[in-house]
Amino acid sequence: MNKEEIYIFEQKMEDREKVLTFAQLMLETPDPEPFLVKDIIKKQSLNIIHGATGSGKSLFVLKMIDDISMGVDFLGKFPTIKTKILLLDLEMTKDDCIIRAINVCNSKNDSLILCEQSWKITNTDQVNWLTRIITSYDIGLVVFDTFSKIHNADENNNSEITKVMTSLMEICNNYKVTMLLLHHVNKNKDVSGLSRGRGATAIADNVGMYLEVTSRKTTDIDGNMYMVMTVSNQKSRRLESVGTFDLSIKHDVNTNRTNFEYIGESMAAIDPINRAREEIVKTLENEPGLSMSSLTKKLKNIVTPKDFRDAYKSLLNQKILRKDIRGKFVFSYIVKEDDGEQVDINEVNFNE
Repeated sequence: MNKEEIYIFEQKMEDREKVLTFAQLMLETPDPEPFLVKDIIKKQSLNIIHGATGSGKSLFVLKMIDDISMGVDFLGKFPTIKTKILLLDLEMTKDDCIIRAINVCNSKNDSLILCEQSWKITNTDQVNWLTRIITSYDIGLVVFDTFSKIHNADENNNSEITKVMTSLMEICNNYKVTMLLLHHVNKNKDVSGLSRGRGATAIADNVGMYLEVTSRKTTDIDGNMYMVMTVSNQKSRRLESVGTFDLSIKHDVNTNRTNFEYIGESMAAIDPINRAREEIVKTLENEPGLSMSSLTKKLKNIVTPKDFRDAYKSLLNQKILRKDIRGKFVFSYIVKEDDGEQVDINEVNFNE
């Protein structure tokens, strides 16, 4: 064969190595352990956890980092695959990181953290630094807190943000590493789930798992305030994925430790009518005096029509809602349910 024929032959052989027939694909064995944290964090994928500012998502993820690093079940419930982790904390000061680590982490945790530094996916030197760290320390999970700090793209532009997600995914594939992005929610209170995530749809499109965290504060029988967090799965590429569950976050002033306890399946998931009641009350707290049509429109993508009707009737029967003095059928919030309120993690003094 001449040089041109040899080149064409080599190209054909290279192309054959890149593609498979579906018949060949189905003969291969899938990963028997596709999750780094069972049903929560998908291996060798981009994963997102989003929540409002102060919702406790960074604290939640720090607990996850510690449990993975120590090789113990996350929250005593979800099996993990022990691996070393790199956390790029691009928001807190080093001093804040020290306090959080003392409160949450095991003293033998040998995972890595980067504080008070910047990192951009578009900076070649910084990307090369990251890949060296991944290789040198055998990193299995990279956590970015937060996503917005690692790029300069317009998050509302699908074309721009797709380039960011693709670059991150290439690192996952080339280095067999998992990534977790902490993300903020948008300011529109009329949406939930994936729609609450800030930015273009390409962000959610490119991830293997997408979780949402919401939090509310409550008090124990001694009057001590603590946080109840709800974690809900908004997207998964695998059938075996976590449902909605609750956990408590409490600080023990005697030990100076922040304790996390898995409570169980969220009541909102167990009882959809209760969830609908909570959504109605929460909406009317923010916008009291909404009409039936306005409230229905706001909640149409959050609760089913049947659950809405049943929840509305129960709120009327309990005299939590009524018609206004004009006789017009308007929702007027009267009695606040004692089911907790949204809480800023910074309002819970974990260091007293």
